[in-house]
Amino acid sequence: MEENTAYLAYADAGWEYQYWGDPVDTGVVGTNATITGPGQYTVGVDFTGTQKGYASGLSFTAVMIANGNINFPDYFIRIDSIVLNGEELEFRKNYTSSDNGVEMHSNIYNEWVPNLPSDARTPDGDLSGATPTIVNKTKFNEVKTLTVTFTFLDPEGNATPAATTEAAPKTGVTSTALLYGLGALATGAYIFRKKRED
Repeated sequence: MEENTAYLAYADAGWEYQYWGDPVDTGVVGTNATITGPGQYTVGVDFTGTQKGYASGLSFTAVMIANGNINFPDYFIRIDSIVLNGEELEFRKNYTSSDNGVEMHSNIYNEWVPNLPSDARTPDGDLSGATPTIVNKTKFNEVKTLTVTFTFLDPEGNATPAATTEAAPKTGVTSTALLYGLGALATGAYIFRKKRED
């Protein structure tokens, strides 16, 4: 996988269908994005081409950026929307961290994290309410498609590239990213949807 590739990692309840950023032969199709700097990006997974036509349940899912912690130190992943089978979900506050100091990620559902990691960070500096399980797992019985849109913010909380070249990745990647809707995000203000207590 190329550096600065953002993808949506996913493992279903039985670990039958998984996606970790690289092509697989199970029929699972991922939509990746190349991170070129601050901005809004969309990643996703599609299970409609699998033998069952969907993934059963959820064990783990997260937005991941290959080498993101090295090439974009202290940046933030702010989850903007999560769309499951065409329906936008409500979710709680996410945080950004890294398990190995190399790959950057933001957990969407990871029940194996009992406490927030020491490097957990949010754009507003407030970890109150941040959790590694921001979605309701019961919504994921039959997952056909899942897309996540997030804003990648620089250490100052900016959603648009700075005027200098300091915002460019160290690798010099020039691929075009999926950037849109930046006007409303230029302030770098933190936005999240609060999960309803069903």
